[in-house]
Amino acid sequence: MRIGVDLDNTICKTSEMINKLLEEYAKEKNIESNNIIENIELKEEFFKKYTLKIFSEVEIKDNASEVLKRLKEKGNEIYIITARSNYFISTEIDVLEPTMNWLNKYGIVVDKVITDSYGIDKAKTCLDNNIDIMIDDDMVNYQSIINLGMKCILFDDKNRYNVDNRVSSWLDIEGELK
Repeated sequence: MRIGVDLDNTICKTSEMINKLLEEYAKEKNIESNNIIENIELKEEFFKKYTLKIFSEVEIKDNASEVLKRLKEKGNEIYIITARSNYFISTEIDVLEPTMNWLNKYGIVVDKVITDSYGIDKAKTCLDNNIDIMIDDDMVNYQSIINLGMKCILFDDKNRYNVDNRVSSWLDIEGELK
């Protein structure tokens, strides 16, 4: 089986890290953290300053590495399909480098990493790469993939959504894929 897996907030705790860094940055600027996201210049400045750190140092979700290893050992192909993009990183740094370094750090072996995929583009990427099932935390991606007639598991460890294919842990994902 060819399994597509989102990265941020699916394999790793990206939102938690961003929120922590937003608080630090807000204190440094002596402003409210909400003002950073609402202000285009501040938001761009924040992501230019912290994206490499986020991509390199973000914590992994519980059991993600172990479950992905077991899925790979059973002969499945693992494709990382992410919205990560060079847009937020200065052009001399390729988004793939810190992403691959992070995957290697956690011993996650993948067959392919595809960037710049969100929404309908992610759904089309799944179709183009013959993905049998996608695992994603984003409702826009989930709906886009389902709407094209493909299978998708919604990773929702924050209990934000009420859909049939929702799981809240990597052990749940492993159970669903058996």
